[in-house]
Amino acid sequence: MRKVQRQNEDIIVLDHAKNNKNKRKKFFLILFLLFFIIVFFIFNKLFQLNNIYIKGNDYYSEQEIMELIEGNLLNNTILYYLSFNNEALQNHPLIEAVNVQIRSNNEIEIEVFEKKVMGCIELMGMYLYFDREGIIVENLDHRLKNIPIVYGLNYDYVLAYEHMPVEDEEVFNELLEMIQLLNKYSIDIEEILINTNKEFTLIKKDIRILMGTSINIQEKINELNNILPSLEGKKGELNLNHIDHRIYFRKDV
Repeated sequence: MRKVQRQNEDIIVLDHAKNNKNKRKKFFLILFLLFFIIVFFIFNKLFQLNNIYIKGNDYYSEQEIMELIEGNLLNNTILYYLSFNNEALQNHPLIEAVNVQIRSNNEIEIEVFEKKVMGCIELMGMYLYFDREGIIVENLDHRLKNIPIVYGLNYDYVLAYEHMPVEDEEVFNELLEMIQLLNKYSIDIEEILINTNKEFTLIKKDIRILMGTSINIQEKINELNNILPSLEGKKGELNLNHIDHRIYFRKDV
């Protein structure tokens, strides 16, 4: 009887120790979970994402950029930064690269590097945009701001993401050079017209600018930049065709 009782006492002692061990495990588990919850709460509070700043976007509004990245719904600055997927932006025809950085604990900055669009042509109600290499990079049903529409280029067909097959490559290169100079001086032109004599006319609001051929084009653009402020609010025709002889502005009547 004593031997059996001793064994029972040993079993009770072992069960008691095991129960204490399980209680300690549960205690430390609960403690760990509480610690994790507190840390997570502090982490979310400290890095709560309040603002996303967009910069570098000329062709698209901030709202349009946000719509392209709206898949990321995280409201934590660190998690948003680590999980940011820029494929939706970089796969866009007019966006070359995207840089995302943490501006502060509660702010993210997204810098968009857009492809430089030189101009566009209108075809069957669509606007086809070309870059500095003359490649069609996008076609849209609306005009992008500050991008001139070009009339007078001759071509048989146009294919997206390929070089424009213009009949007169020399005139097209002169056009690209002119647009680059206009961009250099931050002169926004709405329309560029090319006639059969390879002469250019620029349209800026209510002013028609007769540029003539591409001869002395740099001097003409420089002179245009100096004259434009004095023509603000006026309507008429500015003749820069013969810049070496005479420059005049004729008001519309």
